[in-house]
Amino acid sequence: MEDLLAKIYHSVISNERISNNLGEQYDEKIQKIIVQYKENMSEDEADELQEILYDMAYIIEQGGFIHTITICTIIARTLRTRG
Repeated sequence: MEDLLAKIYHSVISNERISNNLGEQYDEKIQKIIVQYKENMSEDEADELQEILYDMAYIIEQGGFIHTITICTIIARTLRTRG
């Protein structure tokens, strides 16, 4: 089920407007982080740090989606068995 939810997130949710707005917020925050450290690293290191931060943001956002759906499913099953 987790693989299916990951595919749904990647194909649909990550392309929604709210996700794009979050992406813009991530861009701003990541650039602020990069600027702080850019003097102490090479261009390649700054690019690598940026890539790591973007990957982390995506993984966290996708994980939140998957876990929320999983929890809602468990709650719905629990409520059905009680009713």
